[in-house]
Amino acid sequence: MKAMGFERGLNHLLSLGVDIGVMATDRSPSIRKITRESYTNIRHEYDPWHVNKSVKKKLVIMSNKKVNRELQPWLKSICNHLYWSCSSSNGDEERRCRRRKDGFNKILQLSGP
Repeated sequence: MKAMGFERGLNHLLSLGVDIGVMATDRSPSIRKITRESYTNIRHEYDPWHVNKSVKKKLVIMSNKKVNRELQPWLKSICNHLYWSCSSSNGDEERRCRRRKDGFNKILQLSGP
């Protein structure tokens, strides 16, 4: 249902002549597939909030293991930095990756021995 509504809405916008270069959605597999197969001229990105939520969920699971307990105090900082690097890069993938790596390297330096 969600994918069908997405496709109908996108087709309607395109039929009106709206030029869509980039779109951001949640991480829905059906929408990913539709975009990849039918709308190859539109760059598809993920909404930073949904990416952050997914990463945080995995980090919490990881940090609950005894060997990774030292990660727990850093969860909020990691998630804040990830969200900031995604939302402030203005669609520039290289800039986003560079910011994310720089921030994670800084966290690793601060948490090191």
